[in-house]
Amino acid sequence: LDAAITDVCDHHLGREILARTTEDLQAKGYEVVAEMIERPEQLDAAKACGVTFAQGHLFGMPRLLT
Repeated sequence: LDAAITDVCDHHLGREILARTTEDLQAKGYEVVAEMIERPEQLDAAKACGVTFAQGHLFGMPRLLT
């Protein structure tokens, strides 16, 4: 899921969008990845909504792959 969704998870409507989107994708057999998780509150919201994977600055800074 794009940061546009995870960034608004602090608001009740944003959390509802995150939950419904996650539910719809999982019902179709997709694993859900939330990106740009930068704050513990975003991670908590993603977990509460059933997100399977997450990435972002909360876990570490991006690194050069070469």
